[in-house]
Amino acid sequence: MTSPDFYGHDMNVSPGQRITQKNVLNRVSEGERTAVLASYKILDTSAELAFDRITRLAAQLLDAPIAMINFIDADRTWSKSVYGAEPIDAPRSQTICAHTLTADDALTVADLGAHPSFREMPTVKIDSIRAYAGVPLRTEDGHALGTICVLDKQPRAFADAQVRALHEMAAFVLAELELRAETARRDKTEHLLVDQTQILSLIALGRPICDVLSALCLIVERHVDGAMAAVSVLNQRGDFAYMVAP
Repeated sequence: MTSPDFYGHDMNVSPGQRITQKNVLNRVSEGERTAVLASYKILDTSAELAFDRITRLAAQLLDAPIAMINFIDADRTWSKSVYGAEPIDAPRSQTICAHTLTADDALTVADLGAHPSFREMPTVKIDSIRAYAGVPLRTEDGHALGTICVLDKQPRAFADAQVRALHEMAAFVLAELELRAETARRDKTEHLLVDQTQILSLIALGRPICDVLSALCLIVERHVDGAMAAVSVLNQRGDFAYMVAP
């Protein structure tokens, strides 16, 4: 499935204003955006209390029955946290948040059912959602990774102060993402130090080179998903002598 085209400006749309799909130049390429999203390793992870607290607070601050934190990859929209509804894992083109992704500020729609660009979406036709307010989760480098949004089953407008509060919630989400990433980097560094100590200990104990190389292969396989490591050993003439594998 190909990704839909998006608009890229502040949006507070009325029923008479049609949103047409047109080619626009994103701040960063879609490939870069999805690569950054993948680097956070957030997609398809389990529920986490930190994110659930943010959606609950967003619903309370905007007086809305439903709040979501959604991440959007190349072809789908996936919920990390939802308050007041079921999580979604849907084609990107069928979600309102896909339109929010390239908004500079926010997307608010007072009556989705009356708007030609949204009234046929499953969220509106099947789930009876009528009002929407969302802001992109945009990193400091300009990569929009997803959205935080609130939804209501009654048509309604959203005040400027409420939209500002939603931006604050977006900042909290991004802070949690960075915290997760930093924790993962720190854990990886600690594991590498343990592995380094293991190799140095084998050498210090005078273990055979085959044992050292075999342990090194196991370390590589542990740190590289799907890797099968082996070491080819050459003789003094540069010819193949033997191979070491775990």
